[in-house]
Amino acid sequence: MATRATAKKGTSRLSVDDWVACALEVLADEGVSGIKIGTLCKRLGVTKGSFYWHFEDIEAFLGAVAGHWAAERDAALESFVELEAVEPAERLRLMLLRFADRSQWPLERAVREWARTNPFVQERVARTDLVMAGKVKDAFEEIGFSEDDAILRSQMMFCTGVGLMFTLPEGADVDLALGEQMLAVLTRT
Repeated sequence: MATRATAKKGTSRLSVDDWVACALEVLADEGVSGIKIGTLCKRLGVTKGSFYWHFEDIEAFLGAVAGHWAAERDAALESFVELEAVEPAERLRLMLLRFADRSQWPLERAVREWARTNPFVQERVARTDLVMAGKVKDAFEEIGFSEDDAILRSQMMFCTGVGLMFTLPEGADVDLALGEQMLAVLTRT
């Protein structure tokens, strides 16, 4: 797989962002165990000296990768702000469509798996999940559910989405009609 950084090879020095982008691709393809300095250097067509020019060690690098993923996810969550003016049931439907973006699932699965063994990644995943769940809960409250019911419904929606991400076979399409039915049940008063 060609990386964004590979295209830059030979034209200029690689940046931290180039290294991180390559690592995110490896993470999505192979999981965190695939992120090795030698593997990254081979993909990028550079020597290990280039890696150590930017990073003290693999742990510092992995911290940068996790931080970059979290910042990108936080930025994606900011897009939910534009939905605040949308009627709450429609807002939930639009959020569901964003959750169903399968192009993001390989990386999302890999990061969630990584979070099982890395406290920093676990904290970042939990923090962004909390923001996302809060936006979903707010929509349920605006529909008219009590705070407790809204929390329960948002957890059910969120857990179903994460469950689908881990259980659907590779390449299988998300059944959006099923998602619509789920929302109809969750929004029924």
